[in-house]
Amino acid sequence: MLIRMLKINKKEQSLWNLCSKIEKRTAPSKQEVWMRLEQQMDISPEPNKTSPVIISNKIKSLFPRLTVALFMMIIFAIPILKMINTVNIHSGTGLNGEIVTLSDGTQVHLNAESSISFSKDYNSSNRTIALSGEAFFDVKKGPYPFIVSTEYAKIVVLGTKFNVRSRIDGFETGVNEGLVRLEKDTEVIILGEGDQIEINPKKPNLMLQSETTNFYPGWKNHKIICNNFSLERICKELERLYAINIKFLESDQKETLISGTLHLEPNNLESVLRSISLLSKRQFKLQGEFYILL
Repeated sequence: MLIRMLKINKKEQSLWNLCSKIEKRTAPSKQEVWMRLEQQMDISPEPNKTSPVIISNKIKSLFPRLTVALFMMIIFAIPILKMINTVNIHSGTGLNGEIVTLSDGTQVHLNAESSISFSKDYNSSNRTIALSGEAFFDVKKGPYPFIVSTEYAKIVVLGTKFNVRSRIDGFETGVNEGLVRLEKDTEVIILGEGDQIEINPKKPNLMLQSETTNFYPGWKNHKIICNNFSLERICKELERLYAINIKFLESDQKETLISGTLHLEPNNLESVLRSISLLSKRQFKLQGEFYILL
């Protein structure tokens, strides 16, 4: 009995010795627990809160570029849309020009190297034509006023026949039939049959009123009716009508004034040049592809 107890005591003793070697840990206080939790919260990554902020900042940084891009798109889109919605008609060189009949029945007889443009909704909400060059209009009556817009002035009519010339060297309009209203800035002038107005680009605020001549407009009747026209203006018209090139040896030759009637025919260029030589006392010499005014 004593021996058995000794064996048990040895086991217990060895177990005791083993347990005595184990380090005893005391339970952490509440303060230590909270401190450890706070440390873990600081160390662990936050759940994707910064990503939306980064994306938002990128979008914000793109706002100026996007605004500029949108603005540029609008700037380029407006003329493109306008161009798509616009009809442009241009005549080449030659005595006959080109005749255009609009959807309302109005006829436009374009002189050489002239052009008109109008929107595709012409006659549905307006009857506005932009002119560069020279044209004779035979306007039919319609629900909207017929308007010819040029860089010098605007002509408004209801039904009439008239001519408009708007080139770099000046403006002119004359009435063959009916009435037209000429509008320039704040000034309004009513023109009747036989009335004519001219504007010199060197004196754009001065409008000279006169009467039309016989066979007006001359170009439509294959004539150039010169009333103190500069030689430069006449030569420019010949270049358009006959598809030729004229050069001046001296610049002051351009200001030579000529009055008279030049008869234009498809095959009479030499005769026209001789007439100009007589009126201007200047001679033409063909040199290569140019007619040189001596």
